[in-house]
Amino acid sequence: MDNTNSMDHVEFTDRRSLPMMALRGLTVFPGMMLTFEVERSMSIAALNMAMSDDQIIYLVPQIDIATDIPTPEDVYGVGTVCRIKQMMKQPGSKTVRVMAEGIERGRTLAVRTDMPCFVAEVEPMPDVAERKTARIEALIRHCCNLFDAYVTVSGNMAPESVITVLGSTNAGFVSNFIAQHVFLRPEQKQELLEETRPSRRLSMLSKMLLHETSVLGLQHQLEEAAQDRLNQTQQEYLLREQMKIIQAELGEADDPDSESTAYREKIQALHLPERAEARPVARVEVVEEREEPEDLLGVRVVARLVEVHAHRVDRLHLLVGEAAHRPQGRPVAKFLERRHDLLVGHARGIVDVHVDAGHELFSFDGSTDKPCGGYRIRDTSC
Repeated sequence: MDNTNSMDHVEFTDRRSLPMMALRGLTVFPGMMLTFEVERSMSIAALNMAMSDDQIIYLVPQIDIATDIPTPEDVYGVGTVCRIKQMMKQPGSKTVRVMAEGIERGRTLAVRTDMPCFVAEVEPMPDVAERKTARIEALIRHCCNLFDAYVTVSGNMAPESVITVLGSTNAGFVSNFIAQHVFLRPEQKQELLEETRPSRRLSMLSKMLLHETSVLGLQHQLEEAAQDRLNQTQQEYLLREQMKIIQAELGEADDPDSESTAYREKIQALHLPERAEARPVARVEVVEEREEPEDLLGVRVVARLVEVHAHRVDRLHLLVGEAAHRPQGRPVAKFLERRHDLLVGHARGIVDVHVDAGHELFSFDGSTDKPCGGYRIRDTSC
């Protein structure tokens, strides 16, 4: 079904009854074109009634777009009287594609519900005539500049859209055109539709455009930051894969699994207390799951610290035994025993403190002092 209206000009100046159709999330302004799809049986009945007469229909936005079967109370009291320019049924479906042109604002006076579609008694709501003043001209220029910035930031509209309004001095046309083509919430568009003074519509529209332009700018910044982070992650992954291939070809492959296994065996061979041994072993397992070889730095440092303290504990244990068998060596033995207990607690504390912050640890050199998460340790004899 393809019908195209041949009427060149239609005016709506008197009160009359018209088939009414509810729009979900859409608004059409006077003088503007709107293309949409219709599937609800009540809406198709309204289209058929309009096409059988003079192709004039009353389009009214719904208050809640989630309502599937609206009643007269579910639509706004102000809509747009439109002319159906084209109506085409989509092949293989019940959907009808419609092209309509807004003629004039209309206010609903009464609605009949005893027919296949709603039939509304509508009166026209023409724009209030205003004198062309410097203020209105300034508002037109301001809105045009904001619309130009919006088109540039949004990136989903043709630049030619701005040219259409730049050459116009008609406040009503400029406000209707911008309101039709800018993304606004349905309630905001309804607020603009119900305003009959063009100067007020321009003032309201300028505030909305400022807000939307700012939001779009922030949205693009967030999208660019997310894209940059994604690109960096992908690049790092590709570089790691290329490094693996190069190392494999040179026979220098560094297998993190074999290194982590060696560290696990090394830690378990120290025969540490259960709590002290569980934390570094768990860290090794985390590194294996994440498959990030650079994280082995934390494992290396923890394993080295544990090894150094285990060496100290063993050395102190021997010194305690020697001092206990020497004459007058009992006080020395007691001192060494206290030092022995202190180092055992120190080793456990290192495991607790450092194992969750491997990326912040420094490499350990047993011959020099190195800061390690608040501890300063020197690998010297006791």
